[in-house]
Amino acid sequence: MKQKIYDFNTPDYEDELIANSLKHGGKLASGPDRRSLLYSLILVIAALASLLVVIGIVKDITLGSHPLQTFFSVIGALTLYPLFFSIRGGYTLTEVYVNFRNELRTVWRMFVWTRLLSLAAFFSALTFTLVRIPARYLPLSDATAIFITAFLGLFFFDMAGALAWLLHLMDGQNWNNILQSSVAFLSLDGFLNFLRCFAKMPPVVAFAAAIATLVVWLAMHVILLTVMAWGVTVVVLFMTALFAKKIERIYEPSSLPFTHLSDLHLTAHGLESIELGGVPNATVIEMIVECFHTPPLPVAITGDITDSGSRQEWQSFLEAVQSARQLESSVPILLAPGNHDLFPYARSFRPMISSLPLTSRLARLRKIRYLQAVLDTCPEMLISHDDGMTQPLGSWLQQHQTVIDSVVFSHVLAELSAIDRLWDSCFPMYCKVDQTTYVSLDTNRPHSNFWTSAFGQVNSGQRKRLAFLLNTLHREPDMKIVVLGHHHIYVPQQSVRKDWRLKHLEMIDGRSLSQMLSNSVDWYVHGHRHFEFSFKLEKMVVLSAASAKFGSN
Repeated sequence: MKQKIYDFNTPDYEDELIANSLKHGGKLASGPDRRSLLYSLILVIAALASLLVVIGIVKDITLGSHPLQTFFSVIGALTLYPLFFSIRGGYTLTEVYVNFRNELRTVWRMFVWTRLLSLAAFFSALTFTLVRIPARYLPLSDATAIFITAFLGLFFFDMAGALAWLLHLMDGQNWNNILQSSVAFLSLDGFLNFLRCFAKMPPVVAFAAAIATLVVWLAMHVILLTVMAWGVTVVVLFMTALFAKKIERIYEPSSLPFTHLSDLHLTAHGLESIELGGVPNATVIEMIVECFHTPPLPVAITGDITDSGSRQEWQSFLEAVQSARQLESSVPILLAPGNHDLFPYARSFRPMISSLPLTSRLARLRKIRYLQAVLDTCPEMLISHDDGMTQPLGSWLQQHQTVIDSVVFSHVLAELSAIDRLWDSCFPMYCKVDQTTYVSLDTNRPHSNFWTSAFGQVNSGQRKRLAFLLNTLHREPDMKIVVLGHHHIYVPQQSVRKDWRLKHLEMIDGRSLSQMLSNSVDWYVHGHRHFEFSFKLEKMVVLSAASAKFGSN
């Protein structure tokens, strides 16, 4: 019997938001949404203020400043803490200080650390345009770790001193003059001397010129550090490739015990997808129905089932499933969440303020919709708790029905983090079909904006539960294991053009997940970038599917 935690036929908070927004000319009119934006800004400001306080404390200690300065700096920072919860309500002063630690960690991870990883992943992915060793396992996570380590190491190194030392090794007066000018400007003393040139200017002009000079000075440092770190990454990758594992390219995978679809990008009736082009919904639905013809096999759909996770798009998918099951009702359908299923993308309407994931009800609504879709397509799905106990997904979710309803229909901001914890506890989820176990992972990294929403990661809690689950499954003889994810666990080198488009979207923790799966599971299947390829890493066969809507890019 199917269980219901959410009704796709009943309008929810998002429908109300869109109706109110369109009524006011496209502006967000509701108070909770404005408070969401204010709360996010307060978190960012307080996080930056706390960082400044830490810097001030270190400076006081190293320079021997008066202890009272440190004391007042700490007191000043503490006065910021209650601001975090001043617009949320329902907290005592003790709860404010207890929750601050968790909230600050969230701010750091979403607004600072993920941005750093995204930038580092992009630059480290560029190294694979030079390091061309296609038969070796060289994951992006290795290149990213090398790049970040090199960048931070060089950052703490005296760049001006290093360049000055290089002057003595160079011949030629022209190069000497150029480098001396660069060193003079890059050094802090040279920069401050340069600023003194603005002393006789009008105050407004001097201030603008000083800011522009500071930006140029910082940009020169960052560019220089990035280029040097990139060079170090290339050299180290070449050295590690000598000891890397071999991978085996598979061009015609053998017969599979399941049918694999991915990236359906179903839209609401009459609407175009965010990415232009592709076949219409009707063609994608035909592909789903064809999977139920003889011989019927389990259907694995690895993410981006919908185009933006809206209620109407999930209705389109479930209607297609209902039509297909008229042919064969017993075929299990296994799902994995994609970034388009969880992030509030939209082509016709994009409520940007309410889409801030830190305080966005829309992001949590998409998690609830996905979980209900799983219950509709595979009600036998199980989850594994931290203590190793298993439980049907439906009964676990019904224990939290009150929290779910508060997000679907009400305006209680305090329940959003509870939905995040509930979501995390549901993965990995799994279902046994004959002698094969299908394990679904959430490979979506917590994102703070549109541009970082496509990156993948499996958090430590999910990896811990996955390891325990795999150990349990290995006790059953002849059990095959299929792991479903959305993001690339690894991208084998193919061509410079494909590597450029694929490698930077490889999971940021791909090596740790590969080490766990390569000798433990039979298949890892995914989609995401709409490229079709397959390879074998030790025991594990990895299959990347093309998009059902857009084909293979």
